[in-house]
Amino acid sequence: MNKEKIVAIISAAILLFLCLWLSFGNKKSGKTEYDVVFFGDSVIAGDHYHDSVPEYLSQFTGLSVLNAAFGGTKMSLGNPHDSYVDYSMFFSGASLSYMVRSGDFSALLSACDENDERVCKVASGLADTKWSKVKYILLEQCTNDYINGVAVENSNDIFDATTFGGALRCTILNLQKALPNAKIVLVSPIYCAIQGYEGDCLSHDFGGGVLTEYIVKEKEIAEEYGLLFINNFEEVPINASNYKEYLGDGLHENDEGTQIIARNIAKYIVN
Repeated sequence: MNKEKIVAIISAAILLFLCLWLSFGNKKSGKTEYDVVFFGDSVIAGDHYHDSVPEYLSQFTGLSVLNAAFGGTKMSLGNPHDSYVDYSMFFSGASLSYMVRSGDFSALLSACDENDERVCKVASGLADTKWSKVKYILLEQCTNDYINGVAVENSNDIFDATTFGGALRCTILNLQKALPNAKIVLVSPIYCAIQGYEGDCLSHDFGGGVLTEYIVKEKEIAEEYGLLFINNFEEVPINASNYKEYLGDGLHENDEGTQIIARNIAKYIVN
């Protein structure tokens, strides 16, 4: 066998080894690259009857989107009187941001319940994300703070994470520290008129104020940190006169409503 053939065989063997090694290495890392990670509540998370806002957002923009939203969660940290205390300590915006900053999702994974696939799906999705590649973090957690009567802000401590405003500030700072190259986008909730209660989100106060007070604070904090604020409450055409067409229970949207929300967000991300 001449020298040229030996060199060719050795080169082919090295190339094959590198291809196998790279393939194995990528599978072994188990990390998935996403353009967008979307933190939110049930309005964002979706249900079994139609695609979610993140799924439609991916369709409308062509970006890969991780749906890290979970129903019933708030921006603020939980408390003993919180009706969603079982998972709020793990899935609140503030808690998730601390996990992203530390890179440790073990507490979240420990919350996995084989009887609740949602918990494990979101937990594993976050733990398996290649965070250095994320371009956008979208934050839409506000409605459950309103429903649970969480204080909008603590004037004596604007970083009090048991309040909506304090938790939002802590979340922003944690994400900026962890992901300096990602753009953080604040997304307001939409209009709601929850069944079983008098009035709607413009008039009913659960203890912390009406929903628009939280949205005003959210917009204020977005300006404070120089972040993009998408005001779904004003821009999405779901309101007191037509909400029954889109919100079956006055809170959660149908498929048409989901697409409207996703399209409004998509126009900002595309631009």
